[in-house]
Amino acid sequence: MPKAPVHASHLHALRIRLLAITLLAFALTTFRLDWQSLWYDEGVTATVTQKSLPALTAWTAADVQPPLYYYTVALWGRVAGWNEWALRFPSAWATVLAVLLFATLLARLTGASSARLPGALLAALHPLLVYYGQEARMYAQLTLLGVLAGGLLIWLANRPRPSWFGWAGFVLAMTAALYTHYFALFLFGGLAIAFLVDSFCWRRSVPPVRSLWPFLAASAAIALLYIPWLIAVVPQLGQDRSYWTGTLKLDEALARTAIAFTSGETVLEQSASWLLVSYGLVTAYAIYRLWRAGKAGHRLLLYALCWLVAPVLAVLLLALALPKFNARYALTALPGLLLIWSGGLSLGANQGPGSSRTGPRAALLLLIASF
Repeated sequence: MPKAPVHASHLHALRIRLLAITLLAFALTTFRLDWQSLWYDEGVTATVTQKSLPALTAWTAADVQPPLYYYTVALWGRVAGWNEWALRFPSAWATVLAVLLFATLLARLTGASSARLPGALLAALHPLLVYYGQEARMYAQLTLLGVLAGGLLIWLANRPRPSWFGWAGFVLAMTAALYTHYFALFLFGGLAIAFLVDSFCWRRSVPPVRSLWPFLAASAAIALLYIPWLIAVVPQLGQDRSYWTGTLKLDEALARTAIAFTSGETVLEQSASWLLVSYGLVTAYAIYRLWRAGKAGHRLLLYALCWLVAPVLAVLLLALALPKFNARYALTALPGLLLIWSGGLSLGANQGPGSSRTGPRAALLLLIASF
C-alpha cells in the first residue's frame, strides 16, 4: 500500500514532462509559421485546396498525386482561411500528434513508460520534423499516419489474440497514408517484414498462423480500398513528364538523405557532412546498447531497422529507374532512426523491458551528441 502513492506520483510527473515536451513541439512548429511566403509547391497547395472537392479530386488524379492531404487542408481552409499561417497549421498539428504517438510507440516497444520522454524529446527537437511541420505539404501528415500505422501493428503483434478493432484501425491508417503519398507503400513493406519475422521467429507464445491470417486479411483490405484510386490514376502515369534525364548518383542521394535525417534541410552541406561522423558514432552506440539489452532490445532493433532501411532503399532503387529524388521522399523512414536513438536511451545493457531506468548519463550523452 505505501508504494501506490509513489507510483501515482511518478506517473503524474511523467505526464507533466510529456505535456511540457508536447508544448515544446507545438511552439517549435508554430513559431514564425507565417514568416516566409509560400514557395512553389505550397502555392500549388493553396490553389488546389480552394477548389471544390470534385474539382480537387480531378486535379490530383491528373497530376498523379493522392488527394487526402489536399482534402485535409481544403476542409481546414474553409474554416481558418488561406493565409500562410492557416495553410501550414495542419502540418504543424500533425507533427505535434506524431511526437505524442511516437512516444507511445516507444513505450510499447520497450515496456517502460519512462521511455516516452526521450522519444518525445528527440522527435520534438528533430530539425527535419520541425521543418516539414512548417510546410504546407503532405509530408508531416504522411509521417503522422506512418507512426500511427506502425504503432498499431506493433500493438497488434503484442496481443495474444487478434483484435479486429485494432486491425481495422491499422487498415484505415495505412490506407490513409497511401492516399496521402504513394511512398507509404515502402513503409508498409518494411513494417510487414518486421511483423512477419517477429511473428515467426520470436513470439513463441502465439502460433504464427494466428498472426498471419489477420495480417493477410488487413493487407487485402488495404489493397481493395486503394483500387478506386489506382483505377483513376494509372492512365495518367504515362503522361507524367516531371522527371529529369540523366543518371542518379546513388552515393550523393544517400549522403543527402543521411544529412537530412540527422541535421535537417537548412544546415550547410559541408558542415553537415562532418557531423555525420558524430551521428554515426551515436547511432552505433545506440545499436550496441539495444543489442546488449536482450530480447526487448533485439525486437526494437528489428522494427527500427526495417522501418528505416526499407523505405530509404526502395526510394533509392526507384530513383535509379526514374531519376527523381529528394530526401523527403524517404521521410516515412525517419521514425526508424529515432527509434534506434531513443531506444538506446531507454534500454541499457542487460536491462529488461519492465525497467524504468534510462541510464541518465548515457541518455544525456546521446542527446547532446545528437543535437
